[in-house]
Amino acid sequence: MEHYHPVFVHFSIALLATSSILYIFSLFSLKNSHHQQIRNAAYWNLLLGTAINLATLISGWVTYNTVAHNDISHAAMYNHMLWAIATSITYTVLTIWAYVNHKSDRQSWTLPLSIAFALALLIITGHKGGELVFKHALGVSKDSLKSNHGHNHGH
Repeated sequence: MEHYHPVFVHFSIALLATSSILYIFSLFSLKNSHHQQIRNAAYWNLLLGTAINLATLISGWVTYNTVAHNDISHAAMYNHMLWAIATSITYTVLTIWAYVNHKSDRQSWTLPLSIAFALALLIITGHKGGELVFKHALGVSKDSLKSNHGHNHGH
């Protein structure tokens, strides 16, 4: 399962970010005839993103416990894990809130603004995950680090 975390995480990020952007955009479309369609698209992306995020958390936990790492990268992984848990809890609470209020005709600005906060958490968490690969080379095979694979053209 350790090699599946990048697959799940990209789906989670894409769906949750799309949902967040659509919810934020819905604030500016209150008088637009497509407002409800935008909210529905945001809602379904949020539900799917939160559901897939469970697989992201599980595969991340497996990776955390199986990937080779040193003390420095362990601290970075732990920090990423804490951000991921906080982000996941935030999106889960917001998903429940959206689910409970989805059928309501009352359009509030509080859910989209709360989701904007969650998007900031998602961006920070994703950045910290990217650092694990690109700064600490976690999950990158030692063979690929040793060889340039004939790639030598000046950059």
